[in-house]
Amino acid sequence: MYTPQFRFVLLISLFVIFGTLAQVLYSYSFGEKGLNIEIYISGVLTLLLSTVGGFVFIWMCSKFITFNGLKATGFEGVFRDEYGTNFVFKHPIRLTKFLPDLIAKPINGNIHPIESELIAFLSGYKNMPFDIYDPKSLSIYEHSMAMWRHSKRIKNTNSYHHITALSKYLGLIYVYKAKRKSAPLWQFWVKDKIKYSKRCLFHGGLSSFILSTMPSFNSLDEKTKRSLLTAVRFADNPMSIPANCDQLTFSLYENTHRAEQRLKKVLNKNSSKDLDPSQTDILQFKQQIKDFLQSGIKDLDLNPSTPANQSDGVYLGLGVAIIRLPCLLSSLSKNLTPDIRSAMDLWDISHKHHKNWDYLIEVLQEKELLADSLDEQKINHPVNSFVIDSFAIHNALLIKIEQKSYPNLRGFLDNLPQFKSYALIEKNEEDLIKEIKQKSTKIDEFIRSLYS
Repeated sequence: MYTPQFRFVLLISLFVIFGTLAQVLYSYSFGEKGLNIEIYISGVLTLLLSTVGGFVFIWMCSKFITFNGLKATGFEGVFRDEYGTNFVFKHPIRLTKFLPDLIAKPINGNIHPIESELIAFLSGYKNMPFDIYDPKSLSIYEHSMAMWRHSKRIKNTNSYHHITALSKYLGLIYVYKAKRKSAPLWQFWVKDKIKYSKRCLFHGGLSSFILSTMPSFNSLDEKTKRSLLTAVRFADNPMSIPANCDQLTFSLYENTHRAEQRLKKVLNKNSSKDLDPSQTDILQFKQQIKDFLQSGIKDLDLNPSTPANQSDGVYLGLGVAIIRLPCLLSSLSKNLTPDIRSAMDLWDISHKHHKNWDYLIEVLQEKELLADSLDEQKINHPVNSFVIDSFAIHNALLIKIEQKSYPNLRGFLDNLPQFKSYALIEKNEEDLIKEIKQKSTKIDEFIRSLYS
């Protein structure tokens, strides 16, 4: 019943009453001329009328006057998404803070205007938790700003990547509904108790709509608008990203999740939580790898005409290919769902050993895609180093693709240019000694068979 605005008006009115009363008592009761009843009563009546009139005026202003038409707050934009579909909210969003782009404008001026507006807009939600079920959760503002800072640390990024990082969770301000419990009127100094609940499920369409209403958004060209809105809208559903989108859209998508993954690592490190995937995550990872295995191999650069130090591997012919394991994992991970990719820590993949190599090798072994020899050179381990044109390819697999099992993939690879060089496998000292002993044993057995 007693809103914060009402209690604020009451508090100001009380200060005015007591302050003016003190002035009247000081001026008329303790002045040089002493107490004058007529002047005193006149002053009291003037004070009473002005106080009541001022209270009513302030209350009327706070009750009926809004500031929506004075300055663009971010919600005077169009009600359409990037495809022209009408996007109507069942419960209209209202900006409850007064002109945040003025009172909370970022200090750093070397950022894009949309970044500045987003930061100012999010500053109005410093008290709204990012996770309403976690009492220790960051606020929406703190979480978005942390993603923004991690995005700025990633190489080869620009302002559009940082805008997407800031915008990913804008929709939460609509999803969360605040229920305010106010203290009695006489306890006007007590803060309201706020409890949040979900109005609806979160999805990227909410965030992309709010992003589209930022005042500076209309200054962008149509192609950039489409890339930003598409990346934000389908941030958690990459399979729905239109196939005709440009590379900027996919770059924005990748960078946003990469920044969020780095933030999760920092938060889990501070709270000593374990980031290891569950058995369910591992099973889902293997199943999705199986589903996208052929398309992932097709996306690799296995052209023999490409220099070995610049390619993802080499197709040797007859279904045999040498593939860098980190490149194969990176190609397959682009098709995984964001939750599995985050659980398996596949947003940042380097050429160093990754814990998911073993799971990928298990899938390849199950599909019988790992070759056991290269030109009569026996392979003892799944991951090896190969030499092509005097250049070493480390952490690589030897894949054998049968025509009967994978006709489409085999046909695609057979259309590549012919391999005209040589390929060797590097072996360590232990494997060489073991192989020499095996061959010497065979020679001894052959000699004995001649004289038996």
